[in-house]
Amino acid sequence: MSGIRDLIVVSASVLAFSVIADADELRPARAQGIDLAGAATPSVEVDHDPRVRIPSLGGETIAGVPIWRTVTLGTYETVDALRGALHAERIRVEDTADELLSRPAFNLSKTRRDARLVVLAVSELGFQEEGVSLADISARARQLGFELCPAEVGPQLRLQYLKQPLGEFLHIAMAPIARYGGEPTDFTVANGGGGLILIAGDAHPKFIMPSTMRFVFIGPEAPQRPEINRPGLFSANQAKVENQ
Repeated sequence: MSGIRDLIVVSASVLAFSVIADADELRPARAQGIDLAGAATPSVEVDHDPRVRIPSLGGETIAGVPIWRTVTLGTYETVDALRGALHAERIRVEDTADELLSRPAFNLSKTRRDARLVVLAVSELGFQEEGVSLADISARARQLGFELCPAEVGPQLRLQYLKQPLGEFLHIAMAPIARYGGEPTDFTVANGGGGLILIAGDAHPKFIMPSTMRFVFIGPEAPQRPEINRPGLFSANQAKVENQ
């Protein structure tokens, strides 16, 4: 699956929606003057108060939204090592996703750290519309106290989520990365029936996502706890053992 262009059709058994995008919106980001660093993080009034309740989540507070999974970042020193780990797990990396791994804007954490992830559907952010732009989704999530993921979350989640259910597509909420031609692009972690896969698609801020699409965000910060001594960087084989 390459970057999304004029028409997306995903099988109803996997992802029940189709979107037709205006071709003018899909021109390379540089040609449109899109600020990739700010495209997914528009200026909003952020409310990190853990007591804030989210009506679309049944009145749950931000602090009450469960952490879905913790992913460890900074476990590979190079992109080649990361690619090798994906290959060792027989994970398919779609061509555009592989291209993103080589782009200057894709960075690996230099220190080993944990990312606490939450998964929310677009509708759970309080949108009533059937389709919502990526820019509005990111702005609403940040307003509620959630954060965009570092791009590294995409391949690392793919590696550390080996029992993903069949038919599940999780869109990584992240600042888009420009392809060689300038198109803003982001990651999706999926199991579409042909095995585990890391894919990439259109991340234009005006691109419309269906209300059922589920996004991965960084969850609220946990209460401060004593630091725990952690080992340094480890090899792909060690990472594989820990993921089993």
